[in-house]
Amino acid sequence: MRVLFDYHELWDVVECGVSALAANATEVQRVAHRDKKKKDNKVLYLIHQGMNDETFEEIERATTASEAWIIFVNQL
Repeated sequence: MRVLFDYHELWDVVECGVSALAANATEVQRVAHRDKKKKDNKVLYLIHQGMNDETFEEIERATTASEAWIIFVNQL
């Protein structure tokens, strides 16, 4: 799966996650945050698609790609 994330330039989202947006964020920061959240959701979707039913039950409550990835890796 990591190769897939690297290919789509998404591995940084898995490794670093998405930081919270500051209350006084600029429009540029808001756009960048929205784009990063989209990437996070894309990775989470890809992780879900790659799981069997048993593993999916373990990760389905994860709300971020990083969280799902940690659960998945700990299942190995």
